[in-house]
Parts: sequence; structure tokens; C-alpha cells
Amino acid sequence: MAAERGGGRVTLRDVALAANVSTTTVSDSLNGNGSLPEKTRQRVRRIAVELGYRPSVTARSLRSGRTGILVITMLPSDVDAESLWQVEYFMRVMAGAAIEANQRGFLLTVAPAQMQLDVAHDGLIAVDPAMGDELLAAAHRRGTPVSTVGRTDSAAASWVDNDWAGVVAEVLDHLQRAGSRRPMLVSPESPASYIHSVEHHFTSWCATRGVASRSVRIPGAFRPSVAHAAIRDILDGPDPPDALFVGLDQLALAAESAAMDLGLRIPQDLMLVNIGDGAAIAHAAVPISVVELHAEDMGRAAVRMLIDQIELDAEPRQEVVPGHLVVRSSSQR
Repeated sequence: MAAERGGGRVTLRDVALAANVSTTTVSDSLNGNGSLPEKTRQRVRRIAVELGYRPSVTARSLRSGRTGILVITMLPSDVDAESLWQVEYFMRVMAGAAIEANQRGFLLTVAPAQMQLDVAHDGLIAVDPAMGDELLAAAHRRGTPVSTVGRTDSAAASWVDNDWAGVVAEVLDHLQRAGSRRPMLVSPESPASYIHSVEHHFTSWCATRGVASRSVRIPGAFRPSVAHAAIRDILDGPDPPDALFVGLDQLALAAESAAMDLGLRIPQDLMLVNIGDGAAIAHAAVPISVVELHAEDMGRAAVRMLIDQIELDAEPRQEVVPGHLVVRSSSQR
């Protein structure tokens, strides 16, 4: 559906007049057709964006036989779908993906990973994939283009992911400078690829620095009561950690609550850093330091790569988005 321009809509003809080219050239530039010079194609696309042009989903679907629909789902597919809605990271990924899809003339719909994807769609975006997940394998068998937010071992899917080596080093260097000698990595029990990546780089950093590598996965960590009890046991046990690097919002909030229950001061007795930001994390009793993952950018990148596969028959590719540490009171000594 075309965008508003003053009192009317921006059409292909409007873009053609502004770019001083034919409407056929505009159409070919936006749809990846023809044999235009790349400079021309990019100039027309830039002018179309500046004018606020949006292609008609209905018209393009009739021409191409496509649905104009992209599906986004949360993996791993064995995780309770209702729990995932409690993590702000997923909401931010979906927001970025929805904006990019809309700007490219596609509709984005959300589906639980457990659902049989019988509704016709042009492509699939999977967030936090697990290696060898059956949903990705099934999409590959159907010939459905796929992109993932998180690394995948599927050669048929594009992926966008954070620079976990840089992220982990930045966090642990910060904690060490602040005086930590006994850091611990705490993650949910999940096959999601980001957990494997963070664990790998955490172990490598500790080995390089001569620090004991201590990490734990907590089953049922999406449930606050379970997370709280598990973290309390860790902090109340022998040789407790002096810093927690946490891989889930619920675990970070539980860690702060459990520490206070035990009379531990944050950050004096225990420092906290969480992977991913959110309103509850930022406004906790002691605001929690975080790794900003740029989730909206990740969602947008996943859509761009997916649409390139759909419209341009592009080969799957990879993109790495740097994360960065945001230091708050929970780790600021």
C-alpha cells in the first residue's frame, strides 16, 4: 500500500518523476529485476525511501504469486511459548522486524514454534535457533527461505548475531577491573545458540586470565520462583561468586532479590551484569548493568536478508552486530 504524500499517495510515477527515469526502471529497481546499473538501482531506491513510497502488497502478490507474508517465531521449539513473551529482547526483535517488513512491503505475523506452519508464507525468521532444530530442517525441506537471529548450522539460512567474543571479553574485563576474582556465568537451561557461544567465550577468557571457569545452567529459569531459589542456593553456598554474568532477565532480577535476602550488598559484595536490556532491568532496586544487543537492528537485518533471498534469489549470508556494555549501579564500584 502506497504511503501518503501531502493529500495523496506516493506512486511509482511520483518516484519516476523525482528520479527522472521511467516507471519500468523504478519497478525494476525496487523489485531487483532487469539489468540496471547498480548505481541507478541504488539511486532510485534511495529516492523512493525519501519520498515515503511503499509497494502494494496486494499488487505485488498478484504479479509474483507470493503471499507477501513473513512468519517470525521463537526458538528453541521445546521452550514454553508463554514464557518467551516475558523477555523484552524478543519484543524488541519483533518490533524491528515488523518495521523493516512494512517498509519493504511485507506483512509480519507471529507464530509459536510448536505450530504447524500450514498457512502460506514467503519466508521464516527464527529467533534464538538451536543447532539442528527440526523447524528449520522442515523449512529447508519445503524450500522456504529462512533467516535467523542467532547463529545456525544450517547452510540454507541467513543469520544475524552479536559479536559474542567481544561482548564476553568486555563484560569480564569490566568486572575484573572492578575487583572481581570469582565471576560466574549463569544461564537458562536451553539449547539456544547464544548460550553455547557465551559459554565458549567465557571459558576461553577465564583460561587466558588464569581464572577458574565457573558456569551453571538453571532449568525452569523463566519462572521467577525457580530462578530465585536457584540463585539463592548459589550465593549461600561455599565459595560464592563475587560477580554474576547472567543470560536472562528473570535470572538477573532473581539474583538481585536473592542477594538482598541474604544481606549481600550490590555492587559491594556482588556485581551483576545481564545479557540484554529491559525496563524491569533498568528500573530494578539497584539498576542492573547490561549488554545492549541492539535487538531492533537484529530484527531488521534478519528481514533484509530474508527478503533478499525471496526477491533476489540471494545466497544466504551472515551479519555480525556488535554489542556493548552499559554500566549501571549493579557493577559500578
